[in-house]
Amino acid sequence: MRGHTELVRGVALLPDGRRIITSSFDGSLRLWNLESGKHIGDDWRDVDGVQVFTIALSPNGKTVASGNGDGTVRLWDVETKKVISRWTGHSQSVESVCWSADGEHVVSGGQDGTVRVWDVESSKTILGPIKTGHDRVYAVIYSPDTTKIATAGYNENAIKIWDANTGKLLFTIRCEESTMRGHTDRVRGVAPLPDGRRIITCSLDGSLRLWDLESGTQIGGGWRDGDKGAVMTIALSPNGKTVASGSVTGIVTWWDVETKKVISRWTGHSESVESVCWSADGEHVVSGARDGTVRVWDVKSSKTILGPIKTGHDGVYAVIYSPDTTKIATAGYNENAIKFWDANTGKPLFTIEHEEQVWSLAWTSDDKKLISGSADGSIVIFDTATWQQTAMLEDEDVRDVFTIALSPNGKTVASGNDDGTVRLWDVETKKVISRWTGRSNSVRSVCWSADGEHVVSGGQDGTVRVWDVESSKTI
Repeated sequence: MRGHTELVRGVALLPDGRRIITSSFDGSLRLWNLESGKHIGDDWRDVDGVQVFTIALSPNGKTVASGNGDGTVRLWDVETKKVISRWTGHSQSVESVCWSADGEHVVSGGQDGTVRVWDVESSKTILGPIKTGHDRVYAVIYSPDTTKIATAGYNENAIKIWDANTGKLLFTIRCEESTMRGHTDRVRGVAPLPDGRRIITCSLDGSLRLWDLESGTQIGGGWRDGDKGAVMTIALSPNGKTVASGSVTGIVTWWDVETKKVISRWTGHSESVESVCWSADGEHVVSGARDGTVRVWDVKSSKTILGPIKTGHDGVYAVIYSPDTTKIATAGYNENAIKFWDANTGKPLFTIEHEEQVWSLAWTSDDKKLISGSADGSIVIFDTATWQQTAMLEDEDVRDVFTIALSPNGKTVASGNDDGTVRLWDVETKKVISRWTGRSNSVRSVCWSADGEHVVSGGQDGTVRVWDVESSKTI
């Protein structure tokens, strides 16, 4: 049933069972015939065409309440398809509305974190604003006997129950969430330690943190360097004893895992370092930055031994060594291509064109496949003997594969996506075998545990999640 031009945010079924009403960010409500799938009449619009976030049908089926992007609640007559009342009070968009069982009141919850109860006849707020403590109220509902109101919202893992007559908080139900909290900004990198029990994460809050996977607790304090810049990326050395990180200040920092202290700082990039990768022998680190260059660092001397290589990318977002350390692959902003470079001389070897911008790269340990994740939501597999595309992995409604990681056995790809999901893909069948949801923001980093039983994801909401591959649940 097509007609809306933007996100559909609400659906209400009419009592006759044959029609529904929908609402959308395109500013309209629409009436549909369920049997034919056809749009009935013109779309319903108010004078300003403001985004419609939510709708609820009155108990008698004659009126619809809508919550809108300008903070208003509006009543619509189903028969005439016209607005019959506009209620103002919320200072931000209204995310949820619900009618009382008798149809006399409507309760609304907004992004301003408040709840209001409206009297339908007088169009007045008769209770509230109730300051819920949620950063934003995303769900509000009356109990069937209309004595209580339940709310849920952003940044608070709880359902709160309120007295519908007085607005007093009655009790709170805590909702346990299997997340590892500590970072105060987006998590940009995750690296598993060889013992299989610990991981290291990095964040835009400027810290690295060490975590116990079994308990989900942080081990010790955050690791911080003197430059206080956001940490954009990390990579663990092959021996698992040191970590290289890239900073928004353009510095590559070398850390000791045991002491959690900086061993060395390498300067050269003029803009944020977005990707780092170790050579297989642990002697070199390659870094890619928003200045469009790649540098190869000698770990022992802390010197640039190759570069800066001017890649032609506006910014380098992915850089990776081939398993035999003879080649470097890069991908970057504003250029739909993967470029390959001689790891000893820095000379360009060849370029593989891509449909859209490439965000992430992974090389199989046997050197037979290179895998890319791109802005169009696809994951592409290339045969490194011929450099021909052998497979394209696609799923519906996914954009921007920001990060990919191969399972230890090389049979499965984990991807972190802009829609907040983690997906598992079977390399052989080219199909999605699992879709895991748990965050409202994009997933920027994924990694596998050494035994292949868990996947760790980090995202823009600042949390880390550990997923059990077999059960598809967070642990």
